Amino acid sequence: MNVDVQVNQLGHEKDGFLSHYYVNGIFCGLNYTPKQYGSDINITGDANVNTNGTAIHSGGTSFITIGGGGTVEIQKETVNYALNAEEGFISMNVKLDRLPGGRKDEMPKVVAPGTHTTKIHGNIALINREDRPANSAGLVPTIINLGLTTADSEWIGTVMDGYKENPKMKPEQKQIREQTGLNLYLMNGAKWKNEMWGTYPSTFTGSKVRSITGGESAQNAGIIYQNHFRNITVNNFSGFVRVLYERNKTKTTTIDGGDIIIKAAKEGSHLILRTSHVDGLDVKAQNETLSNLATKLQYTGEKGKLTGTVEIAEGLMEAKISKDIEFQDDGHGKYIPEITTPPVQDTEVIEKVTDGYAVGREFRDGTQTTFDKDVVVNVSGKGISGGKNAQNVTGIYILNNSKVNFNKNIKITVKNADPATRGTSEGADVAHYYMSGIYVGYGSGGYKYSQALIKGNVDIDVVGVGIQANKDGYIYVDGGGNITTHALTGSDTYALLSEEGLVAMNVKFDSEGYLLGAGNHDVNVYGNLGILNKNYGIDPNLGAKESYIALGLATANSKLTGAVLNEFDENGNNTNESGVDLYLQNGATWINRWIGAERVKAPRKDAETYLFKGSKVHNFYGGKTEAETGFIEQEDGDRPIDIEHYNGYTVVKYAHDGKGKIQGGDIRIEEAFDGSGISIRTKSLNGLKVGTTVADDQTLINKTLAALAQKLVYQADDGKLKAKVEIAEGLATPSISKVITYFDENHHGVYDSTGVVPKKPKKFEKHTQGAATGHGIYDDQKESYDDVIINVSGSGVTSEKTYNNVVGLYVLDGGQADIKGNLKVTVKNPRPALRGSSEGADIAHYYMSGVYAGYG
Repeated sequence: MNVDVQVNQLGHEKDGFLSHYYVNGIFCGLNYTPKQYGSDINITGDANVNTNGTAIHSGGTSFITIGGGGTVEIQKETVNYALNAEEGFISMNVKLDRLPGGRKDEMPKVVAPGTHTTKIHGNIALINREDRPANSAGLVPTIINLGLTTADSEWIGTVMDGYKENPKMKPEQKQIREQTGLNLYLMNGAKWKNEMWGTYPSTFTGSKVRSITGGESAQNAGIIYQNHFRNITVNNFSGFVRVLYERNKTKTTTIDGGDIIIKAAKEGSHLILRTSHVDGLDVKAQNETLSNLATKLQYTGEKGKLTGTVEIAEGLMEAKISKDIEFQDDGHGKYIPEITTPPVQDTEVIEKVTDGYAVGREFRDGTQTTFDKDVVVNVSGKGISGGKNAQNVTGIYILNNSKVNFNKNIKITVKNADPATRGTSEGADVAHYYMSGIYVGYGSGGYKYSQALIKGNVDIDVVGVGIQANKDGYIYVDGGGNITTHALTGSDTYALLSEEGLVAMNVKFDSEGYLLGAGNHDVNVYGNLGILNKNYGIDPNLGAKESYIALGLATANSKLTGAVLNEFDENGNNTNESGVDLYLQNGATWINRWIGAERVKAPRKDAETYLFKGSKVHNFYGGKTEAETGFIEQEDGDRPIDIEHYNGYTVVKYAHDGKGKIQGGDIRIEEAFDGSGISIRTKSLNGLKVGTTVADDQTLINKTLAALAQKLVYQADDGKLKAKVEIAEGLATPSISKVITYFDENHHGVYDSTGVVPKKPKKFEKHTQGAATGHGIYDDQKESYDDVIINVSGSGVTSEKTYNNVVGLYVLDGGQADIKGNLKVTVKNPRPALRGSSEGADIAHYYMSGVYAGYG
């Protein structure tokens, strides 16, 4: 179909808004009969429309479907549209499950995009006429489906969605209006240039799209040119799309054009933000450009479903620089420059490349060496090859009383195509000895200790353990840097590991070796932290010293992604107080998630006690003030985080299911320094409506806050820890912040929206291997309580006596107990008495009771 409609002296009633009703290339609508469906136009081929009015217009519950593509063009100077739907339906170059004829109370669904060349030159509108009930029947949503699926397809224009510009709607039309919007299929190099083609009313706040479906990969992504200063907002996004931005003509590191806001994304979706290359920019200017480009992306949906990349390209086509985007708490994208050290000419290069055993440089038997240059280590080998299954593939190997100083920076890359899955003895948990970036220790024989001192930054990328301190090994990294490990399937691995040794990174000590605080370097660690109890196998450690890791994350660009294993705590035998001390301050982030293979039972005694059951931190230092807080993202399933000593301020972030259930394990704190604070936070997504006055919505918010509070366990319950629960937009500044009302008898936090704090029950406990009485009241004593909890365990039969008394509350000889509230008694007695002071089972009951009163 070819249509050409041109008129002179277009009407300008109400600034031209109404003119689109009177001049159209294709029109289907003007059905104002209440509760009655309109007409249909079905075009199986292409539609080519040129007009100075509105090109294609569907209104009044009418339907227009165009099976092919075509070219649609309007004039720029008028308030008209290339495509316009007003409680109508337009579909172009997409395949539908059915045509709209017949049943119209259920809209046709798109089953696939079409394959025809389609060109649209003009703005697209979805106009809301609910301001005039006579013009709005409320029967159907307003939908435009548009497929741009070939490299020569394009749309130049913006989209005005009047329903999203004015989100207020009649409650009975909510379900219909949620289906309303533009569904755009943009792939295979097709282009959308978001710029004005025509004019819009002053109420226009930016293009708003119900859904965008991009290409299946970066190779067949669609392209958006963000040429308008207002934002593009997308409710639902999937696939791959490139968004191209122009640099500012005056300041080349500034990016022109509005943001692109993604509210929700399908798993595996990816956005690429790209701008052009400018000759002569130094690294700092390039990083500033990439950072400014990253902030153009906002994502407020479920974490992990959308990833992003920022790129600088030659002529906006082929990528010259490509870097990953991270998302900040407010949803904005963020580019974190790699922590680099300016290159120097004077560099020590160490290389070792083999098909098996490969160690870059070994320092043994009392060797003392100092490097005054930057050091670069490149190692490649195989842990399993040539019939051997435990070959060492390591960058720097220091042992037996050797000491090596690196006075500048060190960069280590260790590749291992087939890493070890065991050692000289069986068990995947000993494979880590055979793959490290830096290994220090193993003080055998008469040797004392070995040490590596790194005064600059580290940049370690290793298949295996990043930094490993074995027996009598000490490793100090005064600077910061990057440590990247890789998830293995055959064994567990760690970014930092200590076995009766010490690893310290970006922390400060006093002259006597006591920890003073964190350094100010950026630190990025990807991998687990491990405190291992090597009291088994070949050459077991003696357990004479602590195993210790101290890590300082004290800048907004610092991050730890990984979990913390402490085998001594898992064993229940930590006499030397081995553990991890962690600083998390000034916006630094810890994403608590076990990286790589789960630990499996090894062939040894008590194997269960060596498994990982949750992160355990010895001393935790949050921000010194609430403004200097650090952030924990609890993503390790239902496994808890245990903190023995807590100091400072921290925000712990959780996901939720939208029904009041919080996802993630507890955070359990044994004791806190006075004046410490913690906030347990989630996002206002998945149905949580902040600021609502609807009773059901408020009930869900209170239920969610109560569930958040239960995630915090504070054992001390001494008033030293101030705790809050929060709901925030994008996990940033909280929209709702409430004080945790109290801690219950199991030490879990409780939030009660009424603020009522129940009286604490009186508790009595007694646990023995023989006779046990929870609480006794004797000889005319009178005691009064509100609620009472008694917990007792003992044994009626022991080797010394066969009728021990095991009783909860024991009231004798005139004693009186006045309990005004509830009484809870638990008595455990695995071997109850079989007799009394005289023989006979019929008197054994005197020696086992929950409550016993009498014998006056």
